[in-house]
Amino acid sequence: MQNYVGMVFDFSTEGTVVIEIKNCIEVLLEYTETKTSAPTPAEVNLFDVNYKNELLSDVERAKFHTVVAKLLYLAKRARPDILLETSYLTTRVTRATEGDLEKLSMCLEYLKGSKDITLRLNGRDYDTVTVYVDASYGTLADRKPHTGTVLNSGRAFICEYSRKQRINTKSSCEAEPDGVSDGVNPAIGVMNFMINQGYEARPVTLMQDNKSTIKMIESGKSNLERSRHIDIRFYFVNDCVKNGDVRVEYLRTEDDSRYVDETNPRADIKIFGRQVDGGQVKCRD
Repeated sequence: MQNYVGMVFDFSTEGTVVIEIKNCIEVLLEYTETKTSAPTPAEVNLFDVNYKNELLSDVERAKFHTVVAKLLYLAKRARPDILLETSYLTTRVTRATEGDLEKLSMCLEYLKGSKDITLRLNGRDYDTVTVYVDASYGTLADRKPHTGTVLNSGRAFICEYSRKQRINTKSSCEAEPDGVSDGVNPAIGVMNFMINQGYEARPVTLMQDNKSTIKMIESGKSNLERSRHIDIRFYFVNDCVKNGDVRVEYLRTEDDSRYVDETNPRADIKIFGRQVDGGQVKCRD
């Protein structure tokens, strides 16, 4: 066992490391006086903003900001299952309302009931790089898409992103290539790092659940009326496929145990955790 900035690393199983962050969660729950638990970290209305809700006071908003920052640390270190909710809450810290406070409280209640969840990384097949990307079209209040990305090296979870896209798109077929473009970048970086260490990690496998997007990427052709900035992102991914850096595969979201659906805050967290045991998150039995 090794301790590092609130995390406990367990190397007792050969080829595997289990990362636990339970102590940090318990400190946070005590700080926020969270007493009840919830089965999911958010409701389906996570991205809904009610502008009629009353703004928090300066003192309440400062505490809100502190708690969200602590959640972000947990999400990026060992609890990727709360990253979607946390990424949204980070956009509300300067103008938090009573509604945002309720969403924060539900995420804390979920942690209360799931504080024993650990992140387990397996060293098998480490020379294969896989990236999973999904985009939700027109989800946010300003109707920009939201993208979720999961990056694996073999069976080891490397990182996950849950981000608002920078541009508005007019259809899901535009939102998906934009998300793929952002998701492929870090995957290619990992691939190049592995190659420079002497491993044959080429190509990156890109998992996509949108067949139209796959066809567009592989053919380099589309009938969509796109603006120049979307074209640039689209053809970047197409070039990666042509030169052999990326291979695209279709996989239905509901069939992929390693896929984190960043567009569905009420995804079955327990099933997700059990299925990805060995690759990402392990839930309690």
